[in-house]
Amino acid sequence: MDDEHGAAALARLNARLAPLGVAAEVRPNRGRSLVATRAFKAGDVVLSSSAFAAAIIPELAPLRCSGCFERSSHLMRCGACKCAFFCSKPCQRQAWLAGHKRCAVSLYFVLAGWGGRKNLEQSAV
Repeated sequence: MDDEHGAAALARLNARLAPLGVAAEVRPNRGRSLVATRAFKAGDVVLSSSAFAAAIIPELAPLRCSGCFERSSHLMRCGACKCAFFCSKPCQRQAWLAGHKRCAVSLYFVLAGWGGRKNLEQSAV
């Protein structure tokens, strides 16, 4: 039953992808992939997608805005999570609306449960 359902879902997806000149395939030992069904010219945009998630590595967190990733020497620390840094109030507000508030609240409960930020930093080492 799962194979039939998967084949039907793949057929529906490929019906939507056909006008774009691409198709989804499931290849043994490789998994799902997107393949061209027509010739493309050099420089053609075949697929464009927004980032699903982005993060700054911890070493760079105090140097770059957690919202726009721009380097700044005047970053403001997030008052909720104390881990994110923002270059401006509008950038922080945009990140908050985009979901940072969920990260901040989750991190607060994690830190509270583990005994605070110091324990979190020690467990990461």
